[in-house]
Amino acid sequence: MKWLIKVDTKQYKDVYEGNNDQENINWWDELDKRSITCTECFLAIDLETQLKRYTKDVSINDLDKKVDVIISVGSICKKKDNSLIGEQGLVEIKKIDGIFNVYLYGQSREGTINSVYHFLSLLGYKFYNTDDFGNIAPKLISLKEIYEVYNPDYITRGCYSEFMDDTHNGFINWMTRNHMNMLKVANYTNPFELKKRGISLLSGGHEIFYLYLNPKNIDKTSNNKKTYFDNHNDWFALIDGKRSSKDENSRATEGYYTGDNICTSNKEGTNHLFDNIIQSFINGVYKYCDYLNFWAYDNGTWCQCEKCKKTGNYATRMLLLAYELDKAIKKAQKEGRLRRKIKLLIPVYHETLQPPEIDLPIDFDYQNVIATFFPIERCYAHFINDEKCTETNIHLKNLYEKWTVLEDRKYKGEIFIGEYFNVSSFASMPFVFKSIITHDLPYYFKNNTKHFYYMHITSLEWGMLTVNNYLIAKLLSNINVDSTLVLSNYYNDVFKSSAKLISEFHELLEKASKNSKYLKHYQFEKFGKEKPALMWKMFDNNLFPLAHCKFDAKSDDENSAVSMTETMDLFEQAKELLNVIINSCDKSEYQAVMLEKQRFDYGYKIFNFIYNLVQLRLAHINGNKEEMSNKLFRTEQLKSELLLITRPLEDAKYKSLNWLENAYTATWVKGRYEDYIKKVKKFVSD
Repeated sequence: MKWLIKVDTKQYKDVYEGNNDQENINWWDELDKRSITCTECFLAIDLETQLKRYTKDVSINDLDKKVDVIISVGSICKKKDNSLIGEQGLVEIKKIDGIFNVYLYGQSREGTINSVYHFLSLLGYKFYNTDDFGNIAPKLISLKEIYEVYNPDYITRGCYSEFMDDTHNGFINWMTRNHMNMLKVANYTNPFELKKRGISLLSGGHEIFYLYLNPKNIDKTSNNKKTYFDNHNDWFALIDGKRSSKDENSRATEGYYTGDNICTSNKEGTNHLFDNIIQSFINGVYKYCDYLNFWAYDNGTWCQCEKCKKTGNYATRMLLLAYELDKAIKKAQKEGRLRRKIKLLIPVYHETLQPPEIDLPIDFDYQNVIATFFPIERCYAHFINDEKCTETNIHLKNLYEKWTVLEDRKYKGEIFIGEYFNVSSFASMPFVFKSIITHDLPYYFKNNTKHFYYMHITSLEWGMLTVNNYLIAKLLSNINVDSTLVLSNYYNDVFKSSAKLISEFHELLEKASKNSKYLKHYQFEKFGKEKPALMWKMFDNNLFPLAHCKFDAKSDDENSAVSMTETMDLFEQAKELLNVIINSCDKSEYQAVMLEKQRFDYGYKIFNFIYNLVQLRLAHINGNKEEMSNKLFRTEQLKSELLLITRPLEDAKYKSLNWLENAYTATWVKGRYEDYIKKVKKFVSD
């Protein structure tokens, strides 16, 4: 078949000029209609690129050419369905005079984007990951007449990382082609390219108070060149009877922000905060953002003044602060100082997990101010709403439903979910969560959650992390998708003859990932009052306080999952199976298999190090010097191997930090381990 793509280039001389004009367009001004043309030109070119993987006989706007298929993209479609709303895109195929006429459009840019990539999926194109071998073109295309409206289920489908930037083109392509529409990265270098693809930009986080109302910053509104704290100490938190000037500078220079929060009830101070944020929206570091994470400090200390206490609990304080900022933003828009819409995302996280206790203002704008529920304390041995997980998840489930479905709840808006499938201390280990993802995303969706991202996606060489990332993308677009079929297609398309064995390999990894939160991060215990973690308990006498995870035993407790010894056994089985796959796989599968090996070897060695360290600790507790000597030798040997591994951590570290410079630092026990080893060496030698 011969294919023709038609697109209206309007004022541009051709589709290529239109596609490359993104930096001259104000993507945040709805009156700049060049944004529509630029996006449609981009879509036409990407359509051509994909179709040429099937047949070379594809052209754009070559109207003199005789063709079998005409694809009209966006504005050029003369017949539009005015019933389309929001992100809805329409794929319409009609056969007229022997020619297939394909119409791809929506009433918005986003709708047209969705129609194009839904059309490609209908043809059989799949975009599994950011590697070339993960982009699958169909071997046979058969067109038929259809009229199909496509609308993703989740409204916001985000990719989130505080570590990477947006320079990996393969990752941005993966996002675009899988209907992902929001991005948070450490640094934006291509904001116009992202906007062209219908991707909204998320900025902000725990740095808000540090950047825009730092007690140690010079007060530029005064002539005395003193700090904010010197001039206005009442703007800052009252802690144990004293106003605090703590901003935790040492951590902030590393890219991590914690400290004492501001006094959120001081109107003069908060108005100054708002002025500084709005100025940043206009010409500062937030000048490109569409969404702002309006967060307090991470694990910060809150003001204890009487006025703040009377405001309500911490969630109430944060929501009312966002309400006032939203009003300040609207005022700046009305005055013409700010010419774009900005949504504020409020954290339901740690100390703000309890929902507000009082009614919010009647004019609270739930479209602009949205709460983000972070189940960071959860486990991955059980579904988020598993009633048997009384030790951990049930507490978060109950809190979540207070925000989302409780009949007399005070917060009436939709909810973002910020999940943690690659929480920072996981450091991109080969954890697989396909069953959790398949169950939990539909559960969230059915309970008033329409927005989702997880921390922290990486941009390249995913290996088995493809299972998590691709499955999330498919479910966010279609919450009823058949996950089993999605993964079966992935294995067959990418791993071909090794598909069954790779699937079994991932099953082993999923079982080994069940207690990942305790073994590599932390989770709730004792009705949510404590958050134990192996890396914190490692040097205590009770290394395994949770029923979820013991060293070498599994109890009858309903919370109980795999022990640490069982987890190590699963890693060993996975290692053996992967070696079988490597020795038997076809040449066409080899590249994909070797990326599985790269990430697996990294994770296996980290876990092996931690496992041997635990054995060292247990031997120490039992006074077994011979066992201590053996395990000391092994941990030091593994440490030297971990120091050489860096590649899997390319997108899992703050650019200014050495936290995760290699696999040894990715164990998250480096400092305490080295202090401990000095004591062990002395004990063994005595």
